[in-house]
Amino acid sequence: MKTLITILLLSLLSACGVQSINKVGYGKKLDNAVSENCFETKFSELQNATNYQLSVVVEKAAGKVTFYDLTIDGTKTDETTEVFTPKSFKLSKTFMASVIEECSA
Repeated sequence: MKTLITILLLSLLSACGVQSINKVGYGKKLDNAVSENCFETKFSELQNATNYQLSVVVEKAAGKVTFYDLTIDGTKTDETTEVFTPKSFKLSKTFMASVIEECSA
């Protein structure tokens, strides 16, 4: 019965033209806190290097970033999910590496 309901639901969703949304979030708890100023500089550089809309929420302790949640929004691009997903993942990994490498004190 569950299988039948699932098939019917998927059929209904595809008939309604449901499309995937190109928006993802990547959170990272940093092993070592990083300089807030350096983090903001790296985030600005990332924003300037991409067509995606980016936002970030950070948790801080003693003026240092201990956690961040990066949201990458590609809904205003014409990329398919198959293109957006790996590109956004690579972008988040590049950002994380630059923050860890260049902002750790």
